[in-house]
Amino acid sequence: MLYQAGYLTIKGYSHNDDSYILGFPNEEVRQAFWESLAAYFFTLKDASLEFNQFGFIAAVNQGNPELFMRKLRGLFADTSTGTERNKELHFQNVVAIVFKMLGFRVHTEVESSHGRCDMQLLTSSYVYIFEFKLDATAQKALDQIKDRGYAIPYCADKRTVYLIGANFSSRENTLTEWIIETY
Repeated sequence: MLYQAGYLTIKGYSHNDDSYILGFPNEEVRQAFWESLAAYFFTLKDASLEFNQFGFIAAVNQGNPELFMRKLRGLFADTSTGTERNKELHFQNVVAIVFKMLGFRVHTEVESSHGRCDMQLLTSSYVYIFEFKLDATAQKALDQIKDRGYAIPYCADKRTVYLIGANFSSRENTLTEWIIETY
């Protein structure tokens, strides 16, 4: 609606997430919008307490796994998992579903010559290789990625490859720790 009314114009296009970048056509329109119309379109909230999909998508597309892992932790901490029988698989599936619903290419239980990787997320610039543990350590998960060579298929890939070992706590019902390394 703001685009159609002329308050916003197309400033660019992001091929990473197939979205348009909008902005104000000039300073006068920007100032008028923030002084008179912004209160009708936005309500102030504590952004640190809620899951912001655009910030999450940007973190993935910009190669910032630390930020999106913190956002995932907050998302899980705000969700009950008390009735789940296989919590490790539940946590793994929820992470995969979140990424898939936001439009990312995700593969779970990826077979290799030495085992199965829990999850891989692929973008045009980054490969994220995940191993999840329940009530263990992030180091144990990261060691599994390395010991079983889950990143070897990407050794000649031009993209940056991140190895992410993560641990979920059944007591806290969230991610409690993660270790990120570049391959």
